[in-house]
Amino acid sequence: PDKVGAEVHLTKKERSALKKLECGMCKAILTEMHIEVTKHSMTKRGYGSESQVWETTNAICLAMLQKYRLDLAGPKLLPKKEGEDDEEAMLNMGANAAEVMRSMLVLKMGCQRWVEDYGGDTSGYIFKVVKDGSNTAEGAAQDFCVRNVNLCGKGKKEKQQKIKEKERERLKTREAMLKKQDEKEAKEKEKDPFSSLPEDSKFGLQRMLEMARDDPLHYMEDDAKERIHQARADLRCDVCRAVLDDVHAQVAKRPKSMQREYDILPLAEGACEGGPDL
Repeated sequence: PDKVGAEVHLTKKERSALKKLECGMCKAILTEMHIEVTKHSMTKRGYGSESQVWETTNAICLAMLQKYRLDLAGPKLLPKKEGEDDEEAMLNMGANAAEVMRSMLVLKMGCQRWVEDYGGDTSGYIFKVVKDGSNTAEGAAQDFCVRNVNLCGKGKKEKQQKIKEKERERLKTREAMLKKQDEKEAKEKEKDPFSSLPEDSKFGLQRMLEMARDDPLHYMEDDAKERIHQARADLRCDVCRAVLDDVHAQVAKRPKSMQREYDILPLAEGACEGGPDL
């Protein structure tokens, strides 16, 4: 809803509350996702059903606001009573409108941050569980939050610490690989004869190479140019026959479905291209 569309700067107390509620938030989100995906038979819609589950992950925070309320004093994540609206929630909590609105914003932000961190893993897990019918909503929530993301259960802090340590090791390994690659590229650059030339010399050589590419005869003597022009006329028939024979041989190897005009054109256009530079 629009009334909870804004974001706020979380206080230290609010951040602490969300940290303490990581397990409860995880189980609530997994439960609601399982219920929604099962209710609408999202895994039975064939092609594109995975993306529908992913879209459910992105929209799950709206369901959280509709079905749960956050008690920052506890802190507690409490399910709303069936049909209970926000005004009834305020009366039940003995809170004013500002406090209720604040708790809704905090819940929204906490949910969004949770989805940013675990949404990808969540959608894949829910899709598989619902499609296979391997677990209930509560069972899936328990399994995912305890085993997959280590947000619940005994020793969760130790498990999370091990994951962080492994991630740090991966980053160190990656940095070492990148450093080694940079050193290798630096050595190869030192071997390049053009690397030590002044910039104006590099530009001059580049210009000469471009001219030679655009006009291969540009730097030849006049008598050499005349011989090449004469050879072009003398060899035209033989070259034409060789090109056609080569293209015909390539087309003949293809199935009839790949022998149409637009299939042959690339072969004909590339018949006179040379091989890779030595």
